[in-house]
Amino acid sequence: MGMKSAACWFAPRWSARTSALDEPVERTIHFDIMSIVRDSLEELDTRETTAPAASHFTEIVLSDVYKIPVGRTVAKIKEHLTDIYRIFIRQGTLQLRVNGEVLSYSPPEMLHAPFFRTPDAEPVQWLKELKLELTDGRQIYGFAALRKVGSTSQAGFALFRRNRLIQGSADEGYRPEQIFGRSNSFVYQRLFGELHLVGFGVSHTKDGIQWDGLEEEILGSLRETLDSEPIPMLRQAREFRITPRREELRIAAVAAVDRTALALKSDLPPFFPTIDDAGSLEVVPRAFTSSEPPLASRKIDIDHAGTTWRITLETSNDPAVGDWIEIFDRRSDDDGVQHLGVRLALAHPFTQRFSIGDPREIELMLRLAAGLALAEVLARNSGARQAGSVRTLLNDLLRNALSK
Repeated sequence: MGMKSAACWFAPRWSARTSALDEPVERTIHFDIMSIVRDSLEELDTRETTAPAASHFTEIVLSDVYKIPVGRTVAKIKEHLTDIYRIFIRQGTLQLRVNGEVLSYSPPEMLHAPFFRTPDAEPVQWLKELKLELTDGRQIYGFAALRKVGSTSQAGFALFRRNRLIQGSADEGYRPEQIFGRSNSFVYQRLFGELHLVGFGVSHTKDGIQWDGLEEEILGSLRETLDSEPIPMLRQAREFRITPRREELRIAAVAAVDRTALALKSDLPPFFPTIDDAGSLEVVPRAFTSSEPPLASRKIDIDHAGTTWRITLETSNDPAVGDWIEIFDRRSDDDGVQHLGVRLALAHPFTQRFSIGDPREIELMLRLAAGLALAEVLARNSGARQAGSVRTLLNDLLRNALSK
């Protein structure tokens, strides 16, 4: 059914000619989608001719193809084919050609490094053999490993049945959130492997596993096995860091500089007239206002030079909060406590553009916001005039020029 569905996507008319091994018969069948639909056909005629019993083949001919694959599409087709049939290619039982080119499968390079908690220990290969046995006799076996270089598109599990890949080819790896987390997590970028499923059914198009309601239970067992000693794969994937090589760092820096420069060049000029007078504004509220409670909030007291600083950190998901960073700054008349509030807007377009909820990204932005707020208050206490103008301008720039 999978081959037939694919052929119908590619062309309105196609034919299949095939002969099975040790059968002295060749069969040909023609599909004309328009006539099948128009005449409500439920059966098609099959033409049979004699053929040598030793011959065996299947030939698919597509007629009036809607769109011939070219360029990057051809490259993706090759990538998917090598992934789907990698076991047969690896075993040497299949030679796969596209336009005369023999395709081969190249697995990703595995991480060879010490455990993140013992960086001076001997490096190990981060590879683990897996085997799960269900009470009804079904099995899952294979391996899991960590990539040497993380990839948001190429990691993930490949699921096999009878040595043929069913789910998880190329950049469509099987990455359930229960194990891999969100798409910007380090596990999502590093963990990969091959899982062979014995006794499981597949969808009629052969592109999905029939879990029979057991997927969550299986994923729980698999997660526990992956992070068990002495090879805790998930902990290593989350915490291990490779210092980027100079060239890799240079490439990343060039890309970041180019994207930021393009954003400034295209979006900043129209915004200049609105900020000419913004430096004259010094607005420091005495408390935060919002129609929604904060997503997270914490107060801490710090004693410095005879003064108690009471710092409130908040994150808000209220779309009515317009500024990326807000502060309040006041001294209590009752006890002389210096109050400082810092609020980060998670619903702000800048946050939405460059963060998808990973705790590390939120922490990075909140630390930056706290640093800016403290610098502003300390500058004001030191006698600096219009200390809040930088924050005011930054909020305007992030909303109108740098969040696109």
